[in-house]
Amino acid sequence: MSRFKIAVQLDLGGGLVAAILPPIVGQIPLYFFGKFWLLVVLISAWISMVFFFWRANERREKKLPEGLLSNVKIPILIIDDDQNHLYLMKGVFEGLGYDLAVSRNLDDIRLVESFAIIVSDIMNVSLSSSPINNHSEELLAEIERKFPYKRIIRVSTKPGSGIILKDSGYEKKVKQEVDNFVKEMMAPRKYWDAISSGLRSRGIEEKAIDEAKKGFVSFLKTKLEQ
Repeated sequence: MSRFKIAVQLDLGGGLVAAILPPIVGQIPLYFFGKFWLLVVLISAWISMVFFFWRANERREKKLPEGLLSNVKIPILIIDDDQNHLYLMKGVFEGLGYDLAVSRNLDDIRLVESFAIIVSDIMNVSLSSSPINNHSEELLAEIERKFPYKRIIRVSTKPGSGIILKDSGYEKKVKQEVDNFVKEMMAPRKYWDAISSGLRSRGIEEKAIDEAKKGFVSFLKTKLEQ
């Protein structure tokens, strides 16, 4: 390669003076210019890759449940210490395509994980392992805290707010509640948006909401795979 010299003018305070600089000086700007654009390209590629995978995951999460739950048997757990009421409710839902289970008590709170709907009497239903009886409302509140996406339908012989009274024909009211919930579940993203909005309005932390969402998505996937 032929050597060359670059002539520049330096302002030394006494006017412009011609100076001769070595060839490497001319290559310095080009060197850093090239490194800068290489860094820009690498950062852009990394951002594009992250965005691509984020969008792919969002599309997968959005599309997976929609329209698929119509062929899923919605699991219902009925809890009542009164044998007559237990079998009355069982008779209402048998043969309607639900995945049905009945119990007079809960052996473990984790047993509700596989159910979408819990129909429970609020009196004298407790963990069978607990020495304390008649704390059903505390138990149901704990289930709602751990699994906010599940629907709990409370029934009782005593009237109260948010409770279906066990009067003549009350099983029809319970069935209507179940039917309404199943319709909501057919659009799980919209359903979750309503649940998460309610949690935020109650001051629940985002971390807890994210954990609940993971549980909801896991629940849906498990049912779709069955």
